[in-house]
Amino acid sequence: MTTTVKALLLTSACVMGPASALAQAPAQPQIETADMATASSSDIIVTARRRAERLQDIPVSVSAYDDETLKRAGVTQLDNLAQVSPGFTAQASPFGGGAMTVTIRSQRQFLPNVVYDPSVPIYFADVVQARLQGTGQALFDLQSVQVLKGPQGTLFGRNSTGGSILLSPTAPTDTVGGYGDLTIGNYDQRRLEAALNLPIAEGALLRVSGIYDTHDGYIDNPNTGRDLDDRHSWALRGFLRLEPAPGIRNDLIIQAAKDRGEGSPYKLIAVNPAGPAAFAAAELTALAQRSFYTSFSNSPPNGTRINSLMVVNTTTFDLGGATLKNIFGFRKVKSALYSDLDGSSYSILDINETVRAKQYSNELLLQGALWDNNLEYTLGLFGLQDKGKEGQLTQVFGAGPNNVVKSLDAINSSLAGYAQLTYHLPWLPGVSATVGIRETKDWRKLTTEPRFTSGNCQNLGADNLPLPNNACAVKIKATFDQLTWTLALDWKINRDLLVYVTNRKGYRAGGFVDNANSLATFVPFRPETVIDTEIGLKASWQAGGVRGRTTIAAYYDKYDDIQKSVTDLVPDPANPGNQVFVGTIINAASATIKGFEIEQNFNIADVVDLNLGYAYSDASYDDFVLNSGADYTNAPFASAPKHAITGSVRFHAPAEDKGDFYLQVDGLYKSRTVVGDVTSFNPVNQSIYPTAIIPSYAVFNARVDWENILGRSLNAGIFVRNITNKNYYASGIDPYPTLGITTRLPGAPRTYGVEARVSF
Repeated sequence: MTTTVKALLLTSACVMGPASALAQAPAQPQIETADMATASSSDIIVTARRRAERLQDIPVSVSAYDDETLKRAGVTQLDNLAQVSPGFTAQASPFGGGAMTVTIRSQRQFLPNVVYDPSVPIYFADVVQARLQGTGQALFDLQSVQVLKGPQGTLFGRNSTGGSILLSPTAPTDTVGGYGDLTIGNYDQRRLEAALNLPIAEGALLRVSGIYDTHDGYIDNPNTGRDLDDRHSWALRGFLRLEPAPGIRNDLIIQAAKDRGEGSPYKLIAVNPAGPAAFAAAELTALAQRSFYTSFSNSPPNGTRINSLMVVNTTTFDLGGATLKNIFGFRKVKSALYSDLDGSSYSILDINETVRAKQYSNELLLQGALWDNNLEYTLGLFGLQDKGKEGQLTQVFGAGPNNVVKSLDAINSSLAGYAQLTYHLPWLPGVSATVGIRETKDWRKLTTEPRFTSGNCQNLGADNLPLPNNACAVKIKATFDQLTWTLALDWKINRDLLVYVTNRKGYRAGGFVDNANSLATFVPFRPETVIDTEIGLKASWQAGGVRGRTTIAAYYDKYDDIQKSVTDLVPDPANPGNQVFVGTIINAASATIKGFEIEQNFNIADVVDLNLGYAYSDASYDDFVLNSGADYTNAPFASAPKHAITGSVRFHAPAEDKGDFYLQVDGLYKSRTVVGDVTSFNPVNQSIYPTAIIPSYAVFNARVDWENILGRSLNAGIFVRNITNKNYYASGIDPYPTLGITTRLPGAPRTYGVEARVSF
């Protein structure tokens, strides 16, 4: 098992690095399609199929953004990406904003524990980040961000059912240059980003970049005098490119990052007067007399502490008509996150979590074309080993001997082989067929040793009695495998018009629940799968002085064996033939998700640039009835807005030798959602708990820029985000049915500032 995975990883011991994506040139050698030779500067180049292609040419739903687009929209962290990408949602996990969870097409995995995989993995330089801790850190010096929508059944199929996020760092070039970017704003915001490009020698290029990002907290805490939702982070990246011989390139990236803060700003918004936390109702009255941005949380100082280190090394060989690429990845995360989930001065539900994780991965990739470039192929072998140790103290209604300290030691290993072929049918000009398959095998090993704070063992033995304190650890393991695929047929009617149909299967491995403590909960949950059918249209057009780009995709997904965290009757191995109520994760449901996405760009005479996006996602369960009889079939999907709208308009006023002036206004709308799955729904009267609903909201931003000031490489701008100072909630948790409370994370208030950038 792990011997096989280790053997694959060792093949890369001396060959390490990344692979990039968008903007107008790929950051390393890529097999190109025929149309790439005639790509224009206005074309968007993506690597969603692991090769450089025009966005216009691929039967894949993907949104791509370069660094300039992201900066103008104020996208400085992953959760801000919703501002430009319809259908994308990122929110803090229960352990805070240092560990982000992403939703695409109504699919997400909310928990960041070492035993779970995300539904939407995040890739940095083509290397997946297995652990969510650290994914909330600042985005900087990126060549592109790509949002791949729907299951990635073949090429990005690392446990991907909802989609994938590709972050591509800017590669070094053969000229001396760089930039410095300083932002100063309210809440004592200070953001300094810089990059330096240095050609060291012929065949040796270096780029060094970094960021320091800090601001005071948005949330006032009268009890402690400390503001919550602050940020104090830095990151440093080195990118070394070596070309020791013709046709050989080695890219090495090393990135270190640190994130500090006062902790998650959960705010108490509802108390059940008949529930066990009814005593907290007085705080609701006190909060009503204060600003929306107030919390009485008892979160301790420095509640967010995350250190991460990532090494990516890619070696590329040009074989003449084919490219062989080896991608090695290493990531180390050390985090300590404290979450006062009840958002009150009481210790109703507090979690203190520490994670120490190391990840090794290696991918061997062969790409080329045959038969006069009519047949394009991609062959790959992927291996990953992710080791994580997690400690978690959960306090319910204060400190006491019956609170539980979890101790998890997990080893998650994966091995996959894949092949994808695209054949351009010579007898049907413009028509192409794609077939891809991927076989994945996952191994899960878990050592769990939960103890009560008294020191007594919580694990139960075969007799359902606690294990001895000196023999508390239990080791469990499981193996899963799955065949996934990609099938596509596309017709390029002309160079600027493509229609396609795609069918894909995605897979997310099974595993173990993080609070397993008995034979009934030691039983692994199975993998979940998604079979997706998508039809789409991509068009570029021009009418007079107006250029446009239109992208439409409609999808229909069958989602089976959905992994859900529930309290239910499950078979009791300690008493064969009997069942027992436990809190666990089971494959509880099946569902249908259908929707469509539209992205439209208009450019009017190079003076006005207008972008509109709309995403509709209708997710409903086909069957979600527990063994206990509780029926959640009519429950809504959590963190899955049915409607999402993005829009921006940018005006350009050239002033000859004085420079260029720009005015941009952009906005985001999301319809109402709920914060939890089963916790948001009452199966008795088949209704949503009113406290579980996050209302719809719209946020607008604006900025004015003066670029190329007086003909120099100097830009300046002023910005306002959340112009109307809209009070809204971005996410939260809802243990109302059990603890009788509901809490929320407020969205950011109005912020404003100035920015200056110099390039050289």
